[in-house]
Amino acid sequence: MVLEIFPVVLDSRNRAIPASQSITRIQKAGILVDGQANVQQRIPVGRQNIRLKTLISGVLQFLLCSVLFAAGSTPLLAQTPLVRLTTPGPWPGVSQMIAYDGKIWFANSNPFENFNAADIYTFDPSTRETRYERGLFSQHIGRPAIYRGILYWPFEDPRSSLALGEYAITDGDSWALNIFTTGITLHVHAMETCNANLIAGTGGWVGGLQMSPTGSEDWREVYQLPPTGENLSRITDVRAVGDRCFFAVTSWNEPGSKLMEWRGNEVAEVEGWPGGSRVLSPVEHNDELYAINQNGTATEIWRFDGTTSSRVPAPEGVPLRALASNGDSLFLLSGDLTSATLWRSNSENTWDTVQNFAGERPLSLYVLGNDIYVGTYVRGGQGSLWGPEQPQQTSPGPEAQALQPAPVAELSDEIVQASAGALESAITPNADYMAYRYDILSVMLPLALTRNPAYGNFLSEFMLEEFTNETITAFTGTEYKFRQIIRWFSLHMMAINGNGVIPTEWLTGGWRNENVPSEKYFYIYLAAIRAVGWVGQNDNDTISALVSRLTREGEPEWLKADAVASLTALTGQRFAYDIDKWKAWWAETIASETPSPNGTQPDTGPQPTN
Repeated sequence: MVLEIFPVVLDSRNRAIPASQSITRIQKAGILVDGQANVQQRIPVGRQNIRLKTLISGVLQFLLCSVLFAAGSTPLLAQTPLVRLTTPGPWPGVSQMIAYDGKIWFANSNPFENFNAADIYTFDPSTRETRYERGLFSQHIGRPAIYRGILYWPFEDPRSSLALGEYAITDGDSWALNIFTTGITLHVHAMETCNANLIAGTGGWVGGLQMSPTGSEDWREVYQLPPTGENLSRITDVRAVGDRCFFAVTSWNEPGSKLMEWRGNEVAEVEGWPGGSRVLSPVEHNDELYAINQNGTATEIWRFDGTTSSRVPAPEGVPLRALASNGDSLFLLSGDLTSATLWRSNSENTWDTVQNFAGERPLSLYVLGNDIYVGTYVRGGQGSLWGPEQPQQTSPGPEAQALQPAPVAELSDEIVQASAGALESAITPNADYMAYRYDILSVMLPLALTRNPAYGNFLSEFMLEEFTNETITAFTGTEYKFRQIIRWFSLHMMAINGNGVIPTEWLTGGWRNENVPSEKYFYIYLAAIRAVGWVGQNDNDTISALVSRLTREGEPEWLKADAVASLTALTGQRFAYDIDKWKAWWAETIASETPSPNGTQPDTGPQPTN
């Protein structure tokens, strides 16, 4: 089956509209903006066969196992034992690993629940140092990609709830925030470089593919999944094999194959790929595509050789979770909620057990040559990064290219003032949250993306106006005042613009502990805490308010995570969740400052790193 590709822009009700009409309100206003011990196992097709030499080998390996057991895992191949490299905390899962600029980057989050923290860390194989890099305002992180020497981190479920996909980019030092401008995008599941383009797989009421030839603001939605009977549809992974680009679909109640190929101007089902519920962990191995096909609870490994698909024998009776390849061997991570097993195959017919991980759920697998990294999940505990004690690649991944500042477009005072009139019309109360959201963003977003400080400054004043006390029910099923929504969107547009001033008192709001199943909240102080980090607001009052936020009792830990994220961005300090270090550092910083001539403390604060 071949499906035609079409460029599309969606309105607030998910209807396709011409892209040229997406900023109609602005144009009308006169604006023009363009684990357990075990012996080594070898499993032939369909049965287990533990040989005598394997048992002897197992006895010998037991001696090594007893030494390393204290590490929490039993290595089963002496040449490839993995050790626990880091448990960065405080969140239960480690996933989304990628090698970049000499380090292993990974996410620490809680991918199995609605949970409002997702942090990025690095592990340096040469120094064994783990470093907190940045907290992202998302409930989880999608699979990252490296494009033109820059590392892209997709927000799997952005907490801004703008219904537009968000992502952050970094060169390992500087960071920038960006957003899609087309389609209704609730989730950005994965990114991948394919044929010189950057591709993103998204999910929402309608899942799709977003494509950019530059990895910047020129994103467009090039494909939508056909409508289904489900509430959401998702493209959950994207993978290039040579010059061909494949994507994986998740759809639990729809029949048919869930592996597709994007051909630039059409989409086709992969020949011979079986039906199922979803496709997991597609990887390139020996110029072919391998992936786990899931049908209900059953999981199998399948291969596409470029022409036809065939089933690959795999360990039986265990849930298959993730695949990885180093070009010579195929690696598999399997397991359930309380244990994980790492496997290695040098052929299609046999699998060797590499290592078991007791008490930890398999989550993520990454391979670099002979260096293997595993990310695990521990419910109610802390996820871990496992890897080689003596890595062969001590400076892995491509070298970073310096992140260039986003270009600033010209923006006259007349255009900025004209947007005020358009906004006055857009903020008229509307009972439909999605329509209300569209009306506001269609005015704000194009101007925010100019990166011009004039618009950030305009929003700084605009959001202080008195707005109606009327309420609206958001998609979370919770009532909020219209003024909350207006200010929430204004703060997020300021974060994207990278400019503006946020009232310090907006950082200090009290937690109301409401029960919202989605864990999505439109509290102004949450958006404000995030925004100050992206606009570089690093005066003493702001830093002091953020440090004070870390010591509040009765608030969720993820709220402190928001403050840690902005503090790190604004100060360059890497204390992560060590609250005592933050307090001591700030007390020392204030005490060491020299009073200004008028007797007050200078209002410069620590210098930002981005």
